[in-house]
Amino acid sequence: MWSGERGVSLITTKQQSMRWTAEHVKRMLTNPFYCLRNIDERLVGEHEPLISEEKFIAGGVRLIRKLGPEEYLRELLENLKGHFVSNDDVDDDAAALGYRRT
Repeated sequence: MWSGERGVSLITTKQQSMRWTAEHVKRMLTNPFYCLRNIDERLVGEHEPLISEEKFIAGGVRLIRKLGPEEYLRELLENLKGHFVSNDDVDDDAAALGYRRT
């Protein structure tokens, strides 16, 4: 059952009932996992970040302004699918943004 009173909804299944908040819905709608069949395995392992989350967000905001949200999101999904710059794409290993050949 779905009841949208005051932004809180109740979803009932045979196993359980769960109260959904606006935060739950926002997290689901912004999670690319729900639209991708596979996320490239090179992206799921632990690694040392090249930049901070804050810098990534700031750069993303600038790029969204330049490209528009639709193109930015399409590019983000392509990266998650594995279509990103890697050592296989460049001659200089240092130019591959930290990705290592496996």
